[in-house]
Amino acid sequence: VMDPSTKIVVYPNPGNGTFRCMQNGEPVLAEDIQVYNVQGSRLASFTNTQRFNIIHLPAGMYLYSIRINKINYTGKLIKI
Repeated sequence: VMDPSTKIVVYPNPGNGTFRCMQNGEPVLAEDIQVYNVQGSRLASFTNTQRFNIIHLPAGMYLYSIRINKINYTGKLIKI
């Protein structure tokens, strides 16, 4: 069981559209990943994966929500 204070990192950030979920430098399986624009509209959704691809979205800043072991982590990512 992961400690809720565990940092989950989306790597590379900024990146060109393909991102990985990392914990302590190791890929980690996410149950659910949601990507939103800064207005809060959901643009992409992924399940049961370590990596996700938003190459179809324009360059810019996005928000994400990642669920791992029933714990939600949120943050910002930059697509270049």
